[in-house]
Amino acid sequence: MRTEKIRVRMLAGLLAAGLVLSLPAGGALALGEGTFTEETVNSDALAQDQNVQDAKEKKEALQKELDALNQQLANIQGDKKEAEETKAALEKQKNLITQQISALISTISDAEEAVAQKEEDIQRTQQAIEEKEAEIDEQWDAFKDQMAAMQMLNDTGYVAMLANVNSLYQLLTFSNTMQEISQQDTEILDNMKAQKEELNEQKAQLDKEKQELEAAKQELESQKSELDAKSGELAQNISATNQEISDAQAKEQAQQQVVDAKQKEYNQAEQEYENAVRAALSNAQGNDTSNDFTSSLFVWPLPGYHEITTYFGETQDINGYIKSGHKGIDVRTAGASPAIHAAAGGTVTVSTYSSSYGNYVLIYHGQDADGNGYATLYAHMSSRAVSEGETVSADQTIGYVGSTGLSTGMHLHFEVRVNGNPANPFNYFS
Repeated sequence: MRTEKIRVRMLAGLLAAGLVLSLPAGGALALGEGTFTEETVNSDALAQDQNVQDAKEKKEALQKELDALNQQLANIQGDKKEAEETKAALEKQKNLITQQISALISTISDAEEAVAQKEEDIQRTQQAIEEKEAEIDEQWDAFKDQMAAMQMLNDTGYVAMLANVNSLYQLLTFSNTMQEISQQDTEILDNMKAQKEELNEQKAQLDKEKQELEAAKQELESQKSELDAKSGELAQNISATNQEISDAQAKEQAQQQVVDAKQKEYNQAEQEYENAVRAALSNAQGNDTSNDFTSSLFVWPLPGYHEITTYFGETQDINGYIKSGHKGIDVRTAGASPAIHAAAGGTVTVSTYSSSYGNYVLIYHGQDADGNGYATLYAHMSSRAVSEGETVSADQTIGYVGSTGLSTGMHLHFEVRVNGNPANPFNYFS
């Protein structure tokens, strides 16, 4: 209806000027070689209106400032994330070392028990050696007394002993008997000496094993000392990293406040730009004040895709960036990049790129009977298919799903705005 009114007004004006016109069936007015459409009128009106240009320049300047501030915020968040990852790695190392220290403490305890057991074995062996030495000494003393007695017999009493021999056999074996007695004593002494030597060897072996255990224990204690030192160093590094994280969090909060303030300033400039565009379009269309738009005209912008990942008003975690008060809905496309359709007919007031929305398009649809102005926004496009000032129809392709700007995956961010304020899209879609 609005297009028809424009054509009628332009035709009347040109006829009043005495010009000959042809009105093609497609709705365009032909004058010589030039063709005038509603889109041409809209584009020229936007390009020539100083208020629109001033508002656009202000919005674009603020967009650049906001992009720079968001990049600074992203850098701070990146530093914080890196510090958090470093802390996690350090804590993992510290936990591993703590486990190793615990294992070493248990091993050292076992080694101490083994050393104590060896010491007990050594003491028992030493006691056996001392007892054997005492037995040998006692046997040796008895042997010496026996040798002395035999010497005395040899010197004075040997003849007397022979005199007591009662038979020839005793006489013949007397000497052998004396030799056997001497030999047995010698064997007893040799056997005891061998036992003592064996005990000494056992003690030497026990001493060696004790030294080896003590050396192993010393090595374990040395390893524990090194791990204790490493654990202490890691604890200091973790403490320093905690400070880095705290500093980054403070910087992040301060920077977020700066970004939020600039975002409000940008939002105001964006609203001023949209108002200037609507005013320019209204003037270009002869101040047509018809309020013929109704939200019942809305059609779903992404046919075949209905999975909502973020609803209106929810809080988001976008790569560590926490953003509350979601202004629209996010429709997931599972990696696909389908065409995005205009939810209703209207005029493209914004078609640009921003650091947050990425490639996005804003379409002004008009006012309803109560004077409420409606617009829809489509963000994170891989590419845009319409330009500012262009007139679009409902269900027309305006771009393609992507993941540009502040995004974590392929999806359409879709907003409905009433009088410039975000409204829940599900107030208009079932």
